[in-house]
This record gives sequence, C-alpha cells and structure tokens, in this order.
Amino acid sequence: MLFDRVKLLSEKRGKTLQEVALELGISVNALYKWRHQNPKIDTIQKAADYFQVSVDYLLGRTDDPYLTENDMATGEMIHALMSGDDKLFDLNKQIAKLSDKELDAIQVLIDSMVKDR
Repeated sequence: MLFDRVKLLSEKRGKTLQEVALELGISVNALYKWRHQNPKIDTIQKAADYFQVSVDYLLGRTDDPYLTENDMATGEMIHALMSGDDKLFDLNKQIAKLSDKELDAIQVLIDSMVKDR
C-alpha cells in the first residue's frame, strides 16, 4: 500500500520515483523495497511531509490524504522523538515494547489530549 500511494502521489506531482527518492534522501532501491516492507517511521513521516499527506494515508489506514491537526501534532511528536531529547528517547524505548492494541489506546489518549488544547 505504501509504495502504491507514493507512486500515485509522485505521478500527480509529475515526478519520477527516482526524483522522489533523491529528494527524500534515500536510494531508489530502498524506495522499491517499500512494495514488500515498510521503512522506519521517521522515513514514512518524511515521505508524508514531502507529499503533504498524513502517515495514515500513506499506510492505507485512510483514503483521506489531508492532514488534520492531530496528524500535525503526531508528526511534531515523532520529530521530537527522533531529535535526541533524552526523556522522549527513553519513552520511545518503552513504547517499542507495547502491543498494537496498547499503542492504539495510547494514540487515542494522545489524540484526545491534543484535541483539547
């Protein structure tokens, strides 16, 4: 799904996959691997930012490509996790141990906290 969405968005922009890979800072071979395996979340976020769509859209979780406030807040959180903040880095290590069900529950909690701001 990810590769198909990136290919579609590339075509809509009049870009080749080689051009998109170059602009994302990855090899075209790495991009083609997305047909069978997802890259790291920071790479998916980078692609979502590049195309100005949500990560959920790229992953096929929604057919709505438009970013919401919650998507933007989640993107900011991912950026913070990747930026080297020790407290967030430790939190990220703990999150990595959680099940998909637990992660979904945390996402609902975070979304509600961001929405209430």
